[in-house]
Amino acid sequence: MEQTTREKILSSGKKMFLEMGFQSAPLRKIVAQAGFTQGAFYGYFKTKEDLFYALTDEFVEKTFILLDMVQEEMEALPAERRLFEMSGCYLRHLPEIVAHFSTYQAEFKLVVRCGEGTKYAGLLDTLAQRNISQLKESLQAFYQLSEAEEKLLTILMKGYFSMLAQIILEQGEEEMLQMMIGVHMVFEQGIVKLFQLSAKGK
Repeated sequence: MEQTTREKILSSGKKMFLEMGFQSAPLRKIVAQAGFTQGAFYGYFKTKEDLFYALTDEFVEKTFILLDMVQEEMEALPAERRLFEMSGCYLRHLPEIVAHFSTYQAEFKLVVRCGEGTKYAGLLDTLAQRNISQLKESLQAFYQLSEAEEKLLTILMKGYFSMLAQIILEQGEEEMLQMMIGVHMVFEQGIVKLFQLSAKGK
């Protein structure tokens, strides 16, 4: 089926944003590559930002719906068991999470690597901070984290999310699932063990 004018502009915008990033991609070039004038563009989008969000809003919205569902399931666990059972909850949902990011792999790249200058700049840090807050709350059911331990947890989890982002950007769905399981097990066991030892030392 022949693409509509809007679809052609979206396709051109996606290509240019992926190649150059949002800030560096000239609107005139996006429109020209689609085969239209800027007047035609403004019949569908008000700004370059509107075009970017038309490409990414659905992905971001569905990402938060999915992750909120997993987080709510974890928070429903009894506080005294949450630290040790939240991993199983995450792993049960991981195939669904991986399928989501595999489907929206290009949109993930748009947001994470090409979204500077948009409302989604820093999205990866936002996702990491959500995870940090939940893990910190689960750890504090057993003992109070020191300021240094909170900083260490933040560093570790930001590194964890950076690794996940690299996997999502570079791997196919099957490899993505295997690698995300492996990275999760290493970090989860390592972090829990580290803070268990810290608790015993207090």
